[in-house]
Amino acid sequence: MTEGSSLEDSSQRSAWKAAVVIVGMLWKFERGMFVFTVALFTIVAIIPAIQIYVTEGVINALAQITTSEGQKGNAVYETFVWITLQSVLLIGLLAITFLTDRISLRLRMKMAYHIEAQIADKAVKLPLITYDQPDYYDRLQRVSNGISNRAMTVIQELFSLGRDCFSFVAIFLVLIGFHWSMAIALLLIVIPSFIINIRIGQAHFWQMISQTTVLRKSRYMFSLLTGRDSAKEIRIYGIASYLRQVWAKLYWKNAEEQIELQTRGMRFNAVQEGVVEGALYAVSMLLVWLCAGGALSIGSFVSITQAIRGSQQNSEVMARNLSHFYQDALHVGEWILFMKMKEEEIPENSLMLTWPLHKGIEAQEITFQYPNSTKPILKEISVQIRPGQRVAIVGHNGAGKSTLVKCLIGLYTPQEGTIMYDGVPLNRLDPDRYRQRITAVFQDYMQYQLSVRENIGFGQLNHIENEEELIEAARKSGLGGWVLEQSQGVDTPLGVMFEGGQELSQGQWQKIALSRAFFRDAEIVVLDEPTASMDPMAEAELYRLFSSLTENKISLMVSHRLGSCKHADLILVLDQGRIIEQGNHRELMQMGGLYATMFHAQAELYYDKEVIS
Repeated sequence: MTEGSSLEDSSQRSAWKAAVVIVGMLWKFERGMFVFTVALFTIVAIIPAIQIYVTEGVINALAQITTSEGQKGNAVYETFVWITLQSVLLIGLLAITFLTDRISLRLRMKMAYHIEAQIADKAVKLPLITYDQPDYYDRLQRVSNGISNRAMTVIQELFSLGRDCFSFVAIFLVLIGFHWSMAIALLLIVIPSFIINIRIGQAHFWQMISQTTVLRKSRYMFSLLTGRDSAKEIRIYGIASYLRQVWAKLYWKNAEEQIELQTRGMRFNAVQEGVVEGALYAVSMLLVWLCAGGALSIGSFVSITQAIRGSQQNSEVMARNLSHFYQDALHVGEWILFMKMKEEEIPENSLMLTWPLHKGIEAQEITFQYPNSTKPILKEISVQIRPGQRVAIVGHNGAGKSTLVKCLIGLYTPQEGTIMYDGVPLNRLDPDRYRQRITAVFQDYMQYQLSVRENIGFGQLNHIENEEELIEAARKSGLGGWVLEQSQGVDTPLGVMFEGGQELSQGQWQKIALSRAFFRDAEIVVLDEPTASMDPMAEAELYRLFSSLTENKISLMVSHRLGSCKHADLILVLDQGRIIEQGNHRELMQMGGLYATMFHAQAELYYDKEVIS
């Protein structure tokens, strides 16, 4: 078996597996609606076969009227009966179509909700390291590409395929009743259309897979051209034309590939339609010959001709539906793969800790490497952090400072070594429990385009309605007065994304993030570059406040401003992923190593060299 045929077989199996999963979901959430819809589609499937007999009856009755020389009353009555039956079938078909459309709309909304909810629930359970892998964003791009609507479309296409197949079998059996050659002709007309459209559907899916990375980059470039965050630099540096050229190149790379595939599909369809028309011509000649020999009546001729042509047209629709089914089902398969991604491990028999910690945090020979990196960012790190100890982590950019903090609080899992809280390995603890005792402000803190209440209250959701505590947390970060000045107080919307939102400076946003951290009564406090956007007075005040707020708590602070480290109990100096120095400020200055060198380099910006020496 060739690689191409193997992929084709695999994609077909994946499509049907995805369909089974979606049907299972629908059966679970809307069993009654599902059964009712199947019943309606079954009725619709039978109608075309009945229509063959009804059409034959109408034509033969009309022929009897035109050829009868005597009484025509019976023939007219019979014609009226057949026409009435035909009208009833058509009206019934319209009524059923209306019902199925309404049901499908409701099911689509429910299916979209359940799928999007599952995607959101899954995303927050993935290990944080997942977000550092490009493959995750490629898969997320495919999953986010209307997958919730595609899932219901798969159901509708499956219903339509079932209905059309049932209808096709019914018509096939009816045609055998007229003449066996008609049934064979129907198969010869329908099968090529099926094969071509299935292959086109598979080709579209694999094209989507291959284009994901380029498409994601194209959308990123477009977001730079249209986004708020990049608007200032684009104008200052005059890079709009460059970004537009890159975007256009990526756009047309994808577009040309899509045009080529669409053109190839149109060529196949044109050839197939020509062959089908030739086959229909041959069938018509055969029917004329059978009529001339008395084997068929005029009514049979008309009904069979309509049935075969209608079946041919329906088969094209069915083939296209099948093609779309494969595309949509394979997209749904991406969602299934997403839902199978490995979640953050939670030990079955997790151990409990008594807070506050008595022994503190210990890292033993931990090594950590990012998924797409060729070398570790942390190498054999060992450190003991005692309860209530204030720890500052310093070093050059890329030394691994923020990564070390994320490992110490369990956001990253080292590939080697162990991190322990009070002597208990971190991987034996339930992360949801011990993280309730941790609060943090990261350098890439969130600016939630929501209210002040939510921005601060996310730090301790069960206290989000306590306005006094919210304002107190804002006061601790120096933003309490601003909140009280707003007409809506803690319910003031922030950001410019939505109407009525108050835009903040970067310094104010950082204070909001600090308020969120202060709002939680935590035992471990993490500040990663906490004063990057603050003015000197606010920075000095924050460090004084931070010192009092972290009394008897473990605090981990990453900072490039070494003046803030003077009050730390322990300073860890990282260089190329290793701790090369540790001690307090006085000890490290006396050591005269990297810390002292960096401290003097910063101090020279404020004092003459003679003064600091």
